[in-house]
Amino acid sequence: MKPTLLLIAIALVTGVEDEPAQAEAQATDMAARAAADAAPYLFGQPLRRAVEDWAAARQRIATDPAAQQWLRGVRARTDSWIAGYGDRPDWVAGWAHDMVDTRSGLPVAWQWTTPEPPAGSKAHGAWVFYRRTANIQTVLDAARLFRLTGQARYRDWAAQQLDFYAASYARWPLQTFSGQSRMMGQSLDEATASISLADAARLIAPTVDPGRVAQWNTGLFAPMLGDIVQSNKGRNNIAVWQASASAVLAAHLGRDADYAAAIDGPNGIRAMLERGVTPDGLWFEPSAGYAAYTIQALASLFTFASLNGRDAPLRAAMETTQRMLISRALMRFGDGTLPAYGDTTYGTQAFPPALIERTQRTMPIRAGALPLSWATLLDPDMPMAPPPAQTASHDWPYSQAAMLREGDWEAFFLYGQRSTSHAQGDALAYELRYRGVPVTSDQGSAAYGSALFLNYLRRSVAHDAPIVDGHGQAAFKPGQLISFADGRIAARHDGYPGASVTRSLSVGGDGAVDETKITATTGTSHRLGAVFNADCPVAPGGALSPGAAPAGDGFGWWRQTQVSGATARWSATLACGGGASFTLALAADRPGRVFVSQAPDRAGRYGQRTAIYFEAANTGALTLRTTITPR
Repeated sequence: MKPTLLLIAIALVTGVEDEPAQAEAQATDMAARAAADAAPYLFGQPLRRAVEDWAAARQRIATDPAAQQWLRGVRARTDSWIAGYGDRPDWVAGWAHDMVDTRSGLPVAWQWTTPEPPAGSKAHGAWVFYRRTANIQTVLDAARLFRLTGQARYRDWAAQQLDFYAASYARWPLQTFSGQSRMMGQSLDEATASISLADAARLIAPTVDPGRVAQWNTGLFAPMLGDIVQSNKGRNNIAVWQASASAVLAAHLGRDADYAAAIDGPNGIRAMLERGVTPDGLWFEPSAGYAAYTIQALASLFTFASLNGRDAPLRAAMETTQRMLISRALMRFGDGTLPAYGDTTYGTQAFPPALIERTQRTMPIRAGALPLSWATLLDPDMPMAPPPAQTASHDWPYSQAAMLREGDWEAFFLYGQRSTSHAQGDALAYELRYRGVPVTSDQGSAAYGSALFLNYLRRSVAHDAPIVDGHGQAAFKPGQLISFADGRIAARHDGYPGASVTRSLSVGGDGAVDETKITATTGTSHRLGAVFNADCPVAPGGALSPGAAPAGDGFGWWRQTQVSGATARWSATLACGGGASFTLALAADRPGRVFVSQAPDRAGRYGQRTAIYFEAANTGALTLRTTITPR
């Protein structure tokens, strides 16, 4: 394993961060700060206290047919789970990302009916994680149903599950895969679960025998708090979840000193935000998905604290988190999705209801209407103003990203990373859309234990990235922004093996133009090229012959490869969604070969994406111009 890939693996498993980059995050880029500080005037709403109005919820259920239908669905799911599923003390949870088909190496989507894998296998541990997570969510739903309907059977089942977890926690083996945990396979998962369990206990405790509640505290919540606090040693999304869960559990247990430490201690919320939020308002880990995950942790704490009258020390943290929400929202495409850079799930929404229904309760922004949920039922006056349209280009100079918006075009461009945590080999890569139609997209991430993710999706070959001697980006480091204005950006990155790469991208009325210059730092006998991953079927303009994919990292995932003869000019027609059609033209300063292959998408499916790769051999430099023009 190469050192860089080893570093990726360590960061994924343990949450190890790029500490020098984090220290650098304390330096303030005043221009970026000023731009980010102006954003709340477009999106922001005043901070507010969360509301939990059960009487109003009952009144709405009594008079609103839509609310009645929603409640029937929640009851049906909860009753079905209680009747046919549950948890067991002999099940030991593992890592969710090990839910992988051992034959294909592809991720498996867990469902209630997914068969239990062989005991002792990694897949079994992942299966238990999903099963236990679903059970814990049902505990919270049952507690809420009790408060809403008064039906004691929901409270009794939820209390039985809390009895079970309190009795089982110390009996499960201590796991140290990532932090300390027992109920789950890693501390992160235990932190997320603890917030739901504490909220469920809060809801039913007033009607349960105090001795029973005390047993939940001594058998479950107190030792869980100890393990989470002991595990919180990093600076990343995991540590934010740990600090948030520590604060929730401390508040639930009435431990004021532990609550203060979770907020103001060396690894508390305040320290995490001071060092984790960049000057341009984004979370430091280069992933839109993990920014949302971090915000979700904070929003869960803020709501719990607000409902329990403990939110006063968190006002500044709420303001910072609201700013993160806004900076993230500025990055969205016209259809509301976010770029899938780093370890981000493809198609992630800028305003996903599951996140926004949490954030709106304490730090609302203009994010549009929300569907009916527990949050909107209990807190019906949350602001739901529509978001402002995004028509201007925007850059995040510290976070090494930009969004170009010009005419009918949108392009996201990432030119470097300041952290290894959840980074992929996508420096100088871009995503491109025309009138909302994806032309080329980043497929993001998949289950981290899958061969698809480990050997393909995180590598440069899966992105629109330069390639040097068959290899992609070798070092996660910042790039250098050369220019950004009027629908055009140019940047340089020196993290590709043995080469310096400069790329410019422009969009506008005449189309999209990418010019990539690769210069080897030593020697003149290299294979230099660049990949373009089309989200569309491709009709080549010239003859191609069946051939082998190039040698290199991840190319073995390509299928049905066809190869051109030596050429410096090549073109094709892209037939994209919605009837949109484009001419793609390649022009190089020296002859090379063009490889056209079927490439896997984020689920390992073929037939959705076409990889186009130009490579020149035996050279020390290459300039390649790619033009995409609407037909």
